[in-house]
Amino acid sequence: VVYLAGRAFMSSRASFLAATLLGSDYLHITHSHYATLDVAAGFWTALCLCFSFAWWRRGGVTRGLVAGLCAGLAGAVKYNAALVAIIPLAIPFLTWPSARGLAKITFPSAGLVLGFLGGNPFLLMRWDSFLAGISSVLQHYGTAQPGFEGLHNWQWYLGILFTSADAPTAAICLAGLLALIVREPRRGVLLLLFPAAYLALMSTFVVRFERNLIPVLPFLALAGGWLLDALA
Repeated sequence: VVYLAGRAFMSSRASFLAATLLGSDYLHITHSHYATLDVAAGFWTALCLCFSFAWWRRGGVTRGLVAGLCAGLAGAVKYNAALVAIIPLAIPFLTWPSARGLAKITFPSAGLVLGFLGGNPFLLMRWDSFLAGISSVLQHYGTAQPGFEGLHNWQWYLGILFTSADAPTAAICLAGLLALIVREPRRGVLLLLFPAAYLALMSTFVVRFERNLIPVLPFLALAGGWLLDALA
């Protein structure tokens, strides 16, 4: 999926390098082994990016709808991953600034609703239980869990990237993201939107887990692949 997402906006070699970076990422391998929900959520966030870039390049109702659908399914797997919808929702503002163009925001919006309800159909029948579950999760993340809590968690999450076996590739990926924003702002911004918003959201909580980083790793890998290709 990362390779296909890369092919939508950069060369085949860069896409292959990005897929290699993700495939050799220690954090991703570890949590794939344990099959945590974050890995499944990361699959859908990457697929959302893939269809979002395809929609950006070639247009079409279906691509916009499917991009939103993937975002909805990401949120159905793990609620915070639904934030990836920010990417397809931003594309009309970057690509079709006219009023008619902005109406295309309805495509990913409809897909988002369909995906989320398709993954959580019980929501329609047990609304009270759904709200109670959301409240329980927010209370848990906002209070404490001994051994998995702290303040200024954005620093902690960055520390996870730079104090593990992934430190060299993390440096390449973050440098690539910054370079891409400077050289090709629109593509750089689209790649940055979800990781920045997601990290900001997760940093507002007290409870923290390293696996929360998994959904943003495909985005970082794409930036790293682009940089390695540019340097080559």
